[in-house]
Amino acid sequence: RASGTSWTTCARTSGSKCDAMNSTSTNPRSDGSAFELGVPEISVIVQVVDTGKGVVGSLKDQMLALLNQLSQMPGAKIESKSQIQAAGQTAPFFLVTYPAEDSKKQQVTFGHTQLGIDHSPYLLLISYSAPREIYQRNVAVFQHMVDSLKLMAPVR
Repeated sequence: RASGTSWTTCARTSGSKCDAMNSTSTNPRSDGSAFELGVPEISVIVQVVDTGKGVVGSLKDQMLALLNQLSQMPGAKIESKSQIQAAGQTAPFFLVTYPAEDSKKQQVTFGHTQLGIDHSPYLLLISYSAPREIYQRNVAVFQHMVDSLKLMAPVR
């Protein structure tokens, strides 16, 4: 992330208002702690896609496919689409919210942020999802992970 720039994500509230979460802290969370332990709903996935195999399209194609897939879910809403600085480059990201069952079998709204990084010949597709309340409490940890991401030349 560029100095002085904040990464803004948004999760749907019960009304029509969207809560913006701006984090400029260098600590993973404001209280200095990391992700909550024992919370099965938090999901962070880093998918490495080898474009050299010729099977996948561009980063733009991959991100569009993921956005279309998530936005087709019943009740899904695209909250934001933009770009951030990650690993020394401009990276597309989006936030989608959707209703789903949590670990207690209750219907809740989940937040899902998807980020894409082109590190030729690989694409990195990084996602963070959790129920809205947990998502909001821990988004700064995900942001810190993205902010501190460093990519090296692929080993051949």
